[in-house]
Amino acid sequence: MGETIAVVGSRKGVEGMPYVVEQFCFDLYATQPDSVVVSGGADGVDAAAENTWLKLGGTVVSFRPRAMHKPGQYESWAITQLTMGPNPSVVVLSVPTFADITSALMYRNMLIVDLADRVVAFHANYSPGTAHAKSYANDRGKPVYDMVRS
Repeated sequence: MGETIAVVGSRKGVEGMPYVVEQFCFDLYATQPDSVVVSGGADGVDAAAENTWLKLGGTVVSFRPRAMHKPGQYESWAITQLTMGPNPSVVVLSVPTFADITSALMYRNMLIVDLADRVVAFHANYSPGTAHAKSYANDRGKPVYDMVRS
């Protein structure tokens, strides 16, 4: 069985980065097609990794916050086990409620890292979310690989 690999990265300033992410996925699939890509579905790096991995036939786990019915609060996390096909499964976790999206997203990063065997961070500039995921991974002794584009 392959690894579970967290793919995290910047949403802004990533011109050309989707190509780097796609190439990473192609190379990974060539050697470890049974690996699982875990990410957060955000625009930019996350979306490029998830979409490419799915097109290759791989499995993706995407952690995403859900807004509550009460404005300004976020609850339950949908873990979406995505495969190519019309009906991805969605499992709703019972987790803390957050008063703001920033706290919810930081918790999401922790869930991503906790599931992963290693973290691959793609970034072209400073991203607080990416920095948080890397720091959390380091604190847990998980390998972190930087794919920096200057």
